[in-house]
Amino acid sequence: MIYRHNKNKKVTSIISKEFYNAFKEYIKELGNKGYFYEEFKSFYPFAEQEIVKSKMVQELGFEFYYDSQKQSFSNDQICSLIEFYFKFVSEPLEWGKDERGWDIPIKFNKGDGCYKYTCRINELFENFRHPYRLVKGEIFNTGSEVLGNSLKLDFEIKDKELKEFIGLAINKFYRIHIEEKRIGLEKIVDALERLKSLKDSDKKKSIDKILNEVSKGNNNLKEILNNELLELNKIANEKYMIRHTEKDKSSINDPELIEYLFYRYFNIIRFILMKFKE
Repeated sequence: MIYRHNKNKKVTSIISKEFYNAFKEYIKELGNKGYFYEEFKSFYPFAEQEIVKSKMVQELGFEFYYDSQKQSFSNDQICSLIEFYFKFVSEPLEWGKDERGWDIPIKFNKGDGCYKYTCRINELFENFRHPYRLVKGEIFNTGSEVLGNSLKLDFEIKDKELKEFIGLAINKFYRIHIEEKRIGLEKIVDALERLKSLKDSDKKKSIDKILNEVSKGNNNLKEILNNELLELNKIANEKYMIRHTEKDKSSINDPELIEYLFYRYFNIIRFILMKFKE
């Protein structure tokens, strides 16, 4: 069990140098124990070995050197490295001799190797107070540092396509990689568009029927929701490149902005579904 000396440290989504150093040492330790030998035929699982370097370039587009003091990586790149090593880790079960008489692992258990690797990486995330988890070889953000980490489908959704949109949106939103987060935002926008059309094939009539049912005669609430829907429609279709790719639209590369918009879309969907009987 790892000693959690950082338990009182503030949670931060920026992966620290300390985490990066601990991760490097862990990969070196696994390499020395033969956990990458099945794939790389080497006890040194870094880009100094040609076979490892080749795999890295093919999978990641960059190289990872253990001893380099000049290398610095973004959150996305560090998480890509973690996912990269997950693919190739296997626990040695039996050792033998190679043609030189050196001890080498000859039998492996990939499942146990992946399990132990996953547990240790998640311990490191927890120890260094980063809101991420490795799940089945993919890293997910466990949620907003401020708004919590409990987005889920906690309400009944009868419309299958709407349910799939929301489920996929949440899954992608919790990924660490910015391109996955953008897909999550796109899908939650698609979910809202689907929701708008549940009462009538004419979307304007459908929205009016839905808001009437949700507001239950409260005109102020209906006006608030209608204005919010109009603004969210402008954001998705006019202001940013969420559902369209015209030249005059801005692409979103800021994870905090994606988070803000995602929660905004999710919240109105959830509120309407909680009040509206499909």
